[in-house]
Amino acid sequence: MKPGKGFAFHSWDFVTGYVTGFCKASPGTSSDADQASWDCDEGPDSASWADEK
Repeated sequence: MKPGKGFAFHSWDFVTGYVTGFCKASPGTSSDADQASWDCDEGPDSASWADEK
C-alpha cells in the first residue's frame, strides 16, 4: 500500500458512510483488511485504525 492511501487517510464523512453501509450489508464487528476495525453495534464512532495500536 502506498503511504497516504489507506483507510485512515479518508475524511470522517467517508468513514461514517463506509462503516454505516458495510454494517447494513454485513452486520457485526468487522474490519477493512488490516487497516481499520469497528463494531457495527456501536457505529462509526467505534472505528479505530490499525496503526494506532
